[in-house]
Amino acid sequence: MIVAAVKTSHQLAALDFKPRRYVVNPPITPYPPGLAHDSWPVAAVARESCIIHTSSDADRDDADPISYGRRIALTPDRSSKEQWQRDYRAYHDRQTSRRLCAALCRFEFVNDREALATCFEAAPVLSSHDRNDLQLNVNGRIIPKEIAIALARHIAESGSQ
Repeated sequence: MIVAAVKTSHQLAALDFKPRRYVVNPPITPYPPGLAHDSWPVAAVARESCIIHTSSDADRDDADPISYGRRIALTPDRSSKEQWQRDYRAYHDRQTSRRLCAALCRFEFVNDREALATCFEAAPVLSSHDRNDLQLNVNGRIIPKEIAIALARHIAESGSQ
């Protein structure tokens, strides 16, 4: 994915979207579920369709369910409505307290093919070796352009076979 624009808040980013189906359930939301500016989970993925996280010390009042060091993933059949709401509140509180920006992204195209694998059977298997062992998904880590080009090509080409 390529960053097309950066908004100074999740609330401002939400204005760039129109109501549509961003996730399976609920079918229509006003903006994608990754934006967590509302105090209530207006666009959150429904609990029945969502893997939520709790922490190993969730009984503590200050436990952070999105702290990677202590996260425990719960499938819908193992989570409660209260855990789902707590998980959303943690995301909301994090974006509010840190005044997080929101990146609006688009998928890269390679030879007129979108670098997006939507078929699990054809999706390429990627490893840390494909990205020179860089750790991803850490505070919006940007990988070097040459690695991004190679990854996009690999993903786009997998769909053409």
